[in-house]
Amino acid sequence: MTKAFTFFATHFLELTHLETLYPNVENYHFEMKCISSSDEVFSAAFTHHLVRGEAESTHYGLSLASLSMLPQSILNDAGEIIKEIQLQKASNQPQSKDSLVLLKACRLGTRLVQTVRSSKLDQTSLRVFLQHLKEQFQ
Repeated sequence: MTKAFTFFATHFLELTHLETLYPNVENYHFEMKCISSSDEVFSAAFTHHLVRGEAESTHYGLSLASLSMLPQSILNDAGEIIKEIQLQKASNQPQSKDSLVLLKACRLGTRLVQTVRSSKLDQTSLRVFLQHLKEQFQ
């Protein structure tokens, strides 16, 4: 028996940022291959392969919805909402190099604090983890 905690969510891409805050969080997703033909018809192939990291496709749900019988006005509204959200996120992103360095330092500090609080690793494993963390934030 393990003490593994699993949390599963779909369409909440913000949850993938937890990996930068907590050393014990890892992102995985089930691979999906998007297939588009020349007439821009969308289809998806679900491979059922569990893959490390964030999913590459974004907003595929909207593309899949376009295959349904939903009215085009609803799909258009959803597309506009997505654009608005992306603009809001882009305006909240740090623009200067100094801001990016500060953000990176804050993330590193948070990861270090979380590691100290929750690590049950032996010294060798902890050293390897911290070395990996250092490389990740350089």
